[in-house]
Amino acid sequence: LLMALLAARGLDRPGAAAAAALLAVCPEPVFYASVVKPYGGDLAAALLLLYLAVRLLEDPAPRMALRAGFIAAGAAAVWFSYPAVFMAGGCAAVPMAVLARRGDLARLARFAPAAAAWGASVLSLLGVMLSRQDRYVSYWEGAFAPFPLGSAADRLWYARTFRGLLVDPGGFQWHLLAGLVLLAGIPALWRARKDVAALLLAPLALAWAASVLRRYPMEGRLMLFWTPAAYLLIGAGVSAALSACARFGFRPAGVLLAAALLVHPAWISARYLVSPRTKEELRPVLEEVARRARPGDLVYVYYGAVPAFRYYRERAGLASAEVREGADELQTVVEPR
Repeated sequence: LLMALLAARGLDRPGAAAAAALLAVCPEPVFYASVVKPYGGDLAAALLLLYLAVRLLEDPAPRMALRAGFIAAGAAAVWFSYPAVFMAGGCAAVPMAVLARRGDLARLARFAPAAAAWGASVLSLLGVMLSRQDRYVSYWEGAFAPFPLGSAADRLWYARTFRGLLVDPGGFQWHLLAGLVLLAGIPALWRARKDVAALLLAPLALAWAASVLRRYPMEGRLMLFWTPAAYLLIGAGVSAALSACARFGFRPAGVLLAAALLVHPAWISARYLVSPRTKEELRPVLEEVARRARPGDLVYVYYGAVPAFRYYRERAGLASAEVREGADELQTVVEPR
């Protein structure tokens, strides 16, 4: 719903329909939003902040409830979603820059409370984030943006990362087509709605800066927060393609382009309705272990699976089994439990 409302305000009807449909059918965002992890919150926070920012930019005299909601949403979102920091930064900086350029000081002043409240939340959160960074830097070593570009490998990183973001979390197996349409959508939307285009690109720029500073990896599910913006840019690209094809009398070609972007993700999602997607499901494995277990057998549990094993142990029928758990990354074995 938020995506449909946001797309309707930022794009024309064909582009808005394409963007909303992409979020509805692309399998990766649907999967991540369904798991009990913060990724669904990343999506919701991104959509809400973008929608409220566009509303405030368009409304010359926004109601107090809208302004209060904007302030509260940004201040709270950063505590529930780490990448909401980038969304909040972009959704505060871009409207303030737009209004300052227009010389609209009265409306600019309305963004000051939001900037102050969000800044206080972000500064408070930074202490927590930075204190827990060291252990993750080595884990995500290959996901930090290289800058300045010193080699061909550095330049290749950007191409590889762009492709990776289109596949996961974007959900496009036909990533080349999606990438071309997205890149075409940037200048198209910039010509039509510079303010909306800047709102969509600013959080990505902030995430890139954090990545250069080795404070945020740009890879996979950690970039899920930017998928609504990517779909909106693709929607703008679809709209531009439809208009160009219509001008040259090839409107069906534009329709085929939109269908090509939607059909494959929709087909994958439809398959998951019949055969639900799973990932590293431990319970069936433990049930099979319990079925095959013999007296005197010893069950060794990899340290990373210990929490899930403890949860499913009795449910899977291994309550009486002799178990040894890996203790840490050095694979130290502790005494039987």
